[in-house]
Amino acid sequence: MELAGFIGVGEILRSGIYALVWHGRVVYIGQSKKMLQRIYAHKNLVGKPKSLFTSARGVRFDDVFICPCPIEKLDELEKEMINLYKPQYNVNLKLATYIATEIPLRINGVEVILNRSVNQARAPGPQIERRI
Repeated sequence: MELAGFIGVGEILRSGIYALVWHGRVVYIGQSKKMLQRIYAHKNLVGKPKSLFTSARGVRFDDVFICPCPIEKLDELEKEMINLYKPQYNVNLKLATYIATEIPLRINGVEVILNRSVNQARAPGPQIERRI
């Protein structure tokens, strides 16, 4: 259906990947089962601190591009788009690899190694190894 003077945007009501653009540059790529609601949340939360009720942050943008896709393909397509555009606000959140770092500490003459495995998606907590 076409309406004179209107642009159809019904695809934004479906699941898919969205790219937020600021001054012609992709700054964030996300996925959502309900893109319209998620994009609205980004716009509404710009400049507001995280709260007890939301862990989401807003991203400043002046244009939006969408790629509707089935829910079961969201993760795969989002990773592809993040790798393709490398937006500044996607901080490798989808890496599946763990990075181990050792942080040497000396407490009361005892050397303690804080071994932190870091995974950007869901990191296990720090592990402490005591060395004398």
